[in-house]
Amino acid sequence: EYVSWLLAKARLHRKARRSEAQVGALVDAFAAFATLDDVLSAVEADLILDMLRSVFPDVDHAWLARRLKRAVRNPQPLQSLASELRQSLDDTEKAAIGLQLFTLVDASGRSERSRTSYEIFMRRLGRPELGSAILREMQSSDQSLENGESLPFERVIFGGQKPDVRLPPAAKDHEFRLYRVGNLIMLRNTGANALWVRGKSLPTGAFLRVRERQEIVIPGWTIGYDGLRFFLDTGKMESRPAIYLAAGDGGIIAERTRSRASELCVRFGLEAEVEVLSATELQIGDHGVLEKGTKVSCLYHDRVGTESGYSLTINDLRKRALILWIMGVLNLIIWPGDILRVYGVALLLGPMMLRWSATTHSSLLLMK
Repeated sequence: EYVSWLLAKARLHRKARRSEAQVGALVDAFAAFATLDDVLSAVEADLILDMLRSVFPDVDHAWLARRLKRAVRNPQPLQSLASELRQSLDDTEKAAIGLQLFTLVDASGRSERSRTSYEIFMRRLGRPELGSAILREMQSSDQSLENGESLPFERVIFGGQKPDVRLPPAAKDHEFRLYRVGNLIMLRNTGANALWVRGKSLPTGAFLRVRERQEIVIPGWTIGYDGLRFFLDTGKMESRPAIYLAAGDGGIIAERTRSRASELCVRFGLEAEVEVLSATELQIGDHGVLEKGTKVSCLYHDRVGTESGYSLTINDLRKRALILWIMGVLNLIIWPGDILRVYGVALLLGPMMLRWSATTHSSLLLMK
């Protein structure tokens, strides 16, 4: 047992040393890119530190700042740094580093020197095709992919001429793109107007790493972090999540599964599909009241409402569908139902929940 303990301790020590060496190499690489013009601006320094803190959250932030100052004073050759990182990073990490390094290329004005250095670095990193794909995406946003060609990272386009997700008419001058590789999510403003992200303005062409509790505010729609993650995950879903609706006493009854009372089925993807299951008085966006069997595509800012005037956006319904799914899972692992009814409802819904089905644990009555 003592020998096993020593071996385990040795493995942890080697892992820690590799991690420390990797941090140093990445700091040197970021610093080298940022100082290609022989100047490190305050914006670039903050950008580098922000990226490093995200990649290595357990590393002391003060140490990272000191290590960055040392790297700026003694810049290392990019070619040797790329060769060193080629051995220690996997393909996902290389793609994440490639995206983040491009933000430094962009911050430095996308000079020919920085672009060439970026291409050489990605080639030495062992992923020249990744570097080319990133440059092509960032420099020619309107260029379509060739048949059979795929991006080495996930992408969702919001707004514009060929969007994956359409924005409200009031946000016609807003466009942005989400990129994800591994745990890294990057936001890029490609529209004519600035985006508001958690109270800060993101100008045209700028990048931002997306984190929890951040919201994008555009005219007619506020998209939270969970919503952004949903749109990125949609392409991986084998089946689209759904919610079943019926007109209730002054509100809308929402259920996890179809019942005899169900009038509408709303399936969620990059756009929502609304299917009319039975005669209904519920009004669907600009489509109004539809006949049984009708299917229509709706945008997430469209509303489903009752004759009394109460309505919810499709995006609100998507959030309720998630809550119903969570309740279904909790119902399988928590008993008795009173625990779920008292604590689950209070924590998940607050004032929006006025009636809870204690027998099925699967429906809500959504009211004013």
